[in-house]
Amino acid sequence: MSAAPGDFDGDGSMDLMTVSVKENVKSVHIMWGQETRLECSEHLVTIPNIFSEPLVFDYNKDSVADLLIVDKDGNRTIYVFPKPRGTYQKEYLRTGKTNPLKAEHGNSFVDITGDGIADLVLTTSEGLEMYKGVNSPDQFEYLSTLQWPNTPDCGADECVGQPVWMDFSLSGIIHMVLPVCGDPLCTDSRLYLVPVSNLSRPSQHTECSGDPCPWPEAWPPMSLDLGEMLFKPRDPSKSPLQLLTPRVGDVDLDGFPDLLMTMYNKTGGDINKQGEVQLLLNAPCGPDSGCTPYWRQFQLQPGYTAGLGSAVTGAFFDLYEDGKMDLLVVRQDDKDVYSMSAFTNTTQDSDAYFMKVIVLTGACYHNCDGHDSRFMPYGTNSGGQLVSYQSQRPGQETFDSYQSVAVQV
Repeated sequence: MSAAPGDFDGDGSMDLMTVSVKENVKSVHIMWGQETRLECSEHLVTIPNIFSEPLVFDYNKDSVADLLIVDKDGNRTIYVFPKPRGTYQKEYLRTGKTNPLKAEHGNSFVDITGDGIADLVLTTSEGLEMYKGVNSPDQFEYLSTLQWPNTPDCGADECVGQPVWMDFSLSGIIHMVLPVCGDPLCTDSRLYLVPVSNLSRPSQHTECSGDPCPWPEAWPPMSLDLGEMLFKPRDPSKSPLQLLTPRVGDVDLDGFPDLLMTMYNKTGGDINKQGEVQLLLNAPCGPDSGCTPYWRQFQLQPGYTAGLGSAVTGAFFDLYEDGKMDLLVVRQDDKDVYSMSAFTNTTQDSDAYFMKVIVLTGACYHNCDGHDSRFMPYGTNSGGQLVSYQSQRPGQETFDSYQSVAVQV
């Protein structure tokens, strides 16, 4: 069903979590990493009878990966893994919320309160369920629940996509980007863009006397230029990979993040067939575009993906480690056999420089005493961290400053 990497025993070597299904019962398995291989049978950890897709995150800030899973009663259950390797412990989020999570969740571990501590955002059937990360034994305090935007003709599983987090306007502010279909055919294709500072305080932006809060009218969908294309709604009966999920990457190297989405043609396309992977370029608004509420918008660029053909999903990936976002495209044939193709980004010959940043746990797989560089503390990627930088570009008279921030997942 799914897989995710993480260091679940704090030894500095990446382990692998997988979810399997047998007779409609989901189970989680942890396979231990051994530098160049995985232990797929010996000492395998299994968590049976789970009722949601797991979220890998660091619950207790010890640089060891933990899991959030919903049990049969709707309890938000945390499986806390120790360092060194041992038996996991169960903890629970202190809340009375029991709404089921969305079938393909977009749960996130990201700082939405601006205090430098990663918070927890759960995507449920009701809306965004938010928890503030705190330095106390409880680890997380419940904030509020924000209901999804109005989709009267279909439910959250069908018409609300998975949120992604990005600095849309190079303002040093993280935004949540949420794709939504206003109807089952997605003839009303929307993208909502919300600064996280607003997200953590919804009662300040809408009339809300209790919990949950309705989606504020002051947060309209942003302007889109999609031409003849529409978002392709989630359809698990066709493929579990067909999700209403944007992928983030900077294709044209202008510093502004672009989106990749699976779409279909509203005039000549068939919503029941595979869609097309399309690029939505983050571009300045034209003088007569009527952009709201921002000075930029996502514009369809069919020329970028011409020739890719039909596809279930796609993703950005730097194939050659040259700073350019290439494309990986997944297709499904008539016999439900999947294949993957890779496409090289040829939009730029080269770039003056590029920067890649990863925040590490600092765990050591070997004995790190001494001066042998092979054994320096390195560890694995640490989820929930924010990376920020500031740059200057030559303007007409002076240098213009830009600040950008990104979330490490």
